[in-house]
Order: sequence, then structure tokens, then C-alpha cells
Amino acid sequence: MVRRGRVAVVLLCAALLSAGGLLAHAQPAAKKKLTLERIYQYPRLEGTAPTRAKWSEDGRKLAFLWNDKGMPFRDLWVYDVDTRNLTRLTDLKQPRDFWTPSRAEKDPKLKKYLPPEGGLGAFEWAKDSRKLAFSFRGELYVVRADGREPPLRLTKTRGAESGPKFSPDSQKLAYTAGRELWVLGLKTGQRTQLTSGSTEDLLNASPPFRRGSWRGFAWSPDGYWLAFLQVDRSGTPTRLIPNYSGVNVRTRKQRRTFAKDETWTVRLGVVPAAGGETLWLTKAERQYYFDWRWSPDSTRIVINRVEENWKKRHLDVVDVARAVKEVKKSKEAKEKKRKKAKQDATEEEEFAWVRTLYTETDDKWMCTLCTPVAWNPEGDWILFLSERDGWNHLYLIRGDTRRPVTVAVGRASSLNARSVRQLTSGPWEVETRGTPASMRPRFSRDGRRIYFTANREDPGARDLYWVETSGGQPYRLTDRAGYNVALVSPDDRRLALLHSSFAVPGDLYVRTNAQGEVWQRVTSSPLPEFNEYEWPQPEIVEFPARDKKSVRALLFTPSEIGVDALKTVRLPGPPAPRREKRGGPRVKKVPVVNFVHGAGYAQAVLNRWGGYFNPRFQFNQYLAQHGYAVIDVDYRGSSGYGRDWRTDVYLHLGGKDLEDELAAMDYLKTLGWVDTERAGVWGVSYGGFMTLMAMFLSPDTFQAGSAWAAVTDWANYNRHYTQQRLRTPTEEPEAYQRSSPLHHVAGLKNHLQVQHGVVDSNVHFQDAIQLIDALVAADKEFDLVLYPQSNHGWSRPQVWIHSTRKMFDFFEQHLKEQK
Repeated sequence: MVRRGRVAVVLLCAALLSAGGLLAHAQPAAKKKLTLERIYQYPRLEGTAPTRAKWSEDGRKLAFLWNDKGMPFRDLWVYDVDTRNLTRLTDLKQPRDFWTPSRAEKDPKLKKYLPPEGGLGAFEWAKDSRKLAFSFRGELYVVRADGREPPLRLTKTRGAESGPKFSPDSQKLAYTAGRELWVLGLKTGQRTQLTSGSTEDLLNASPPFRRGSWRGFAWSPDGYWLAFLQVDRSGTPTRLIPNYSGVNVRTRKQRRTFAKDETWTVRLGVVPAAGGETLWLTKAERQYYFDWRWSPDSTRIVINRVEENWKKRHLDVVDVARAVKEVKKSKEAKEKKRKKAKQDATEEEEFAWVRTLYTETDDKWMCTLCTPVAWNPEGDWILFLSERDGWNHLYLIRGDTRRPVTVAVGRASSLNARSVRQLTSGPWEVETRGTPASMRPRFSRDGRRIYFTANREDPGARDLYWVETSGGQPYRLTDRAGYNVALVSPDDRRLALLHSSFAVPGDLYVRTNAQGEVWQRVTSSPLPEFNEYEWPQPEIVEFPARDKKSVRALLFTPSEIGVDALKTVRLPGPPAPRREKRGGPRVKKVPVVNFVHGAGYAQAVLNRWGGYFNPRFQFNQYLAQHGYAVIDVDYRGSSGYGRDWRTDVYLHLGGKDLEDELAAMDYLKTLGWVDTERAGVWGVSYGGFMTLMAMFLSPDTFQAGSAWAAVTDWANYNRHYTQQRLRTPTEEPEAYQRSSPLHHVAGLKNHLQVQHGVVDSNVHFQDAIQLIDALVAADKEFDLVLYPQSNHGWSRPQVWIHSTRKMFDFFEQHLKEQK
């Protein structure tokens, strides 16, 4: 529920109404206050939530990754819906063998500071629903779904194998190793290398980065082909990340683009699963493949392709069968005639089997939520998403569309209903991004419905819906207050739900896909100790931005506000002997901390446990218990509020988004219990960047700011991210100038704390060093906190405890009243 305006009166009234009754009865035992040690040490009080849930093909079993003890290491679990048995399939937390130790584990100094191992990160079901495959520590495993046998290790090599995917007949595994694509026969044990020619620059089917999702290859439904992406990183600089904590100073090499660098070249090919020659289906171009999918009959592939400048995308259909014929014919022609004119003509016709169905332009940048594409079961319609009307919604387009459809986002345009059909509409968004489980929209088995996740009821909620492919109003399938990530089984008979709310940590539930059915709880993640602690809960508030748009935020109210109100209001009964001051009841004002969420495109105002990111959310709860108001704003650029909201930062980061943070401070001035003269600000990554911009560009608003892992110059950041928002430094040098804190350090007046990990591979330590140089040159005072073994996100409990304590002490020193 959104709350507007003043809260002091409500709190005072509540205190008055309850005073007589509450004071007359024995108070319940007070709950424990949070400590930094108990928040961040393992086992975690809130537990380790299940993640990556996936149904088996027969819809009878649900597999997921989980740790039932609140530790960070996740193993593979399976829940049998029929028997209600929960089985742990793996027990992988064991010492490494001599094949698999990392370089850090071999160093007697570095190994003291290893982050907790997270366990499994992914797995795959076989189509027969009897087994699952995964990669762990660079080796391949298969395990039976009934849990009757331990996992079977399939490989033992010095190189790393990753990304196993079962063939449609469940008899083979495709995977990547040594930057190449391989197939392993599960019965024969025979390994076949399908691609060749890879280098450090040229990657076949292999992920070009260590973490994140990457659809590098996929089986055709008939099992004959494997389609794969080839990435060419030639010309991309190698960045060095030094590590000073070992026996010797070492550097890790990272192939990484900065804003001025060129995008990687990508193309799609197919190769027979039994081995053979690769057939290239698309041109090698500097572009992005959002998503691509085989048609049910294995004859076509649809590609959601975005051009390098992020202003145009295309839905292309590749006719694989035609490509095979054309390439064969072309080879025969080249053997007979090799004249240049004929060669040129052949090159022009080389990719004639690629047909563009749909083109969309955006004068800002293309929607990054509009990623998934899918074929209906008959293979005649393609599902895609678009912000054409200003919000991310579902569309269908005929797979045999002959005349390409062209649309400009944000402009009124009609669609040919025979070719393109809009299925959902309104001021809400279809969600496609999430880590607990995939939130990809998908067709029902009979193709008559599409299941999808959206924030239709409230921007801070998520629910599962279906809509008829013929159109009509969406039907809501989940109705629990909070954040619902739900999965429909392949046979459409059952639902799995990963649910949480402000007060309830995430856990897994299942039920049949029928109205009125009761959810059965599968996991219980929080420790018994969890309920012994007080967990301050935020409210969702709404206030006007400086350009009059509506902004939403989370507001944590310190519990002492109610206590102070009770002390200062005259209770029922005889008047106090001393004379009361006029002007109404007095409430002690508290300092405020503005937390700025990271990523830039993320959303924090969500009714789920941990908000945007658990450890940061929990520190804000800790601040609330220690007398601070805390506000967390969904500033401009945040997802969930439509295309205009997310693109309002175009060509000026730290512009309208910073204005939204300052509007939050204006709102807090209207609350009688918040002292905005004692205001702090903190954030990580993009939140660190925004903290710096706030301290430099609005120096009188915040008395103290703590910036963690902050981007200080966008010229140092990833090409794809900066290209979207700022274009390139050559095209828009002024945009980089006004958007980078490095150029605004002269504005600093108050207290600044800088925290950074030395081995940060996302926002390099270079950004912190360049900021320090600029601050020193400008003769500005600041505090510096460095973590030599920390990457972009802290992982070791000791670092979390130390860094949050340093920040808490920093705020205590500069924001609390001096006694």
C-alpha cells in the first residue's frame, strides 16, 4: 500500500490509542536487535533461498539449487510432487582433487582470503525426466533424478567443461571445452569435437565472460543439428587486474571493452551433431543477439538481433533447410566458374535465406527487457516483446510474414492485424528478468495461451498470468501479496512458486494449476533463530519528482520514533505537574540516510525479502534500528515503470536520476520526524556513482556520503552499457563530461568515504585511483577504505562486517548530534 504525506500524526495517534491498554498489560519479550556480525556471518538468519527452479519434462518433479542450513554452498535438490518427497541429489562440498585447484588455492597467502564457494550455478534436465546434468569445478556430471545413486563424474581433464545440454533423445550431452563445442555419448563415452579454429579472440559456442547468462548453443528439436554463436573479440584490449595479496604480485587478464572500443563480432552457425562441416547462417557483424530459438520442426531459427548502436532491432527468420541447399549449390557453381563477377553475385545472394519479419527503432536505446522470442507449438507464430506503446508487452507475429513490419517506439503507429497481434497493453510491464527462476513468457502445450509474469497489480509486485493467443484480458494465477516468481510445468498441470515479501524470506511452493488449490510448501529456508530478531519493514511511499512525475521509494522508519512520541505526548489521566509547552506534541527528529540502489536499470521498490539485494537491504534495516530513517528510491532509469522512465537518463547520467533522489529529500522535509539537516547517502556500483554525483553536485544536501565500487568516469566502463545511455566518447564527449564524477570533484564540501575492491573486474580499481588523484589535486579531504581481495560485490563475511561497520561509524560521526 502506498502512503503519502505525513506519518508523525499517525504514529502519535497510535501511541495515544494504545498507551492505556499496552501499559496495563505485561509486554511481550522484546526481540533481539540485529548486529552486523549476525547479519553477515554464516549460517545466514534468513537462510539461503532456493534458486534456478526447473520442472522435469513430465511435470512430476521440480529441481532447484538450495542449502537447507543457511550456508552459501548450494547443492541440487529434487521435489517429487506425487510423493511429496524432497531429495538432495548432490553433496559436492568436498576438498578439491589435484585436477581442479585454482591458482589462488595454490598460493599460501591468497588461499587465506578465498570467498565462500557458492556450489552449483546451473543444471539441465534430460527430456526423459530421469536424469540431470551439471558442470562443477570444470567437470561434467550426471545424476539420477530418483537420488538412488551418487552423481556420476563424466570427465577428468585439466581443461574446464561447461554448459552441458542433453540431446532431445537424452542420450548425448553437448558442452563447451577449450573454446569449442563438443558432444559426449552417454552410453558409449565417445567424445566428438564439432568446431575448431578457436583462439583467445575467436570463441565457438563458449561464453565470452565468466558470469551471467549466455545462450551459446542449442540442439535442434530433432537432434540432428547444433546451432551455435561464434564471437570474435579481435581488437578488444586486454585489461590487467593486479592482485597484491599473494606471495608475488600477479595480474589477471580480462578481455574487456571500454566505452571507446568496438563491439564484438557475432554470427550464427549450425553443425551436424554427429560431426561435419559448419554452415554459417548469418553474417559476422558487430551486433548483439538478444535471443534465438529453433522452430519446432527444426527447419528455421528466429533471431532477436540488436544493432551495435542500440537504436534498432530486428526479428529475423533463418531458413536452415534453404541455407543447406543454397550453400551446396553455391559450392558447385564456384567449382565450375570462378570469374570475379560471378563471385560478387554469389556473395550478394549468400545469405538470401535470412528474412527480416520485424524492425523496431528507438531514438534513445532499445528495451533490454524485450529479450525473449518463442515459436508456438505449430511453428506458424512467433512470440516477442516490445515497448512500442511505451510499456513492455507481448506481441505475436506470423512466421511467414512477407512484408517486413517497421515500428518506431513511442510513436503512434497501427499494426497489420493479419501479421502482428498485440496481446497485452496498459501502464504495466511484462517481466522477463530474474534470478530465482526464469521468467520467460511461454506458450501452453496446446498453444492457446501464453503464461507470463508482470507487475499489473502494482509496480512493486510480480504475479503469474495467462492470456489467450486470440486476445482478451489477462488472468491472474498467483494472489499472494509480495513477489511471486512462478513456473508452469511443461504439461501445464502444476505451478511452482518462489515467493517472498518484506517480512517473509524466499521459499518454494507448489500446487496444481487449478483455481482454489492450496500451495504446498517445499522448502523452509530461515533458521529457527530468525524469528528471535526484529526485522524493520519498509513502507512504499510516493511523492512528486521535480518535473512533477511520480516517484516511488521504500521508507524505513526507526522504531524509536514511536517510543519518543509516547514519551512526549500527555497520556490519559491527571495532567503532568510541570507546564507543557505550546505548539503540540514534540517528536525527536532523526537523521536520514538515502540508499541508492545499483545497476541503474534495476528496481528496488519491490515487496520482497531483501529488496534489490539482501546484504544492502539488511544494512538499511540495521540503520533503522539505530535511529536512522532510510529511503531507497526507484530513480529515473529504474525498470518496471515504462520506456519513458527508463530512458529519461539518456545522454545525462546523474541528471534526472539525481533529481529524483533530491526530490526524495524534499519529500522527507514534509515529515515532522526526519531531520534532513543531518542527511547521508550511500550506494554500490551505480549507487556509488550516484553518491559521488550527489556529494559533488548538490553539496549542501548531504553531510556525509559513502561510495562503494563507484564508476567515476564512464569512459572506463563497458561498451554495451555506455553505448545505450551515452553513445560513445567520440560522438558525445559532453555527455561523458557531465555524467562522470571525476569532472565534478571541485563541488565537494562535506564528508566523503570511498570504498573499493582492488580486484574489481566490473568497475576496475582504476576508477577509484583516478578519483583519488582528482580529489588530491582539488585539495579535498576524504576517507579511503580498500579491500585487496574483494571483487565488485563483497563475498567474504569478514569484509561485509568490516565495510558496513566503517560506514556505520562514519555516519555516526557525521550525522548524529554531538554530545
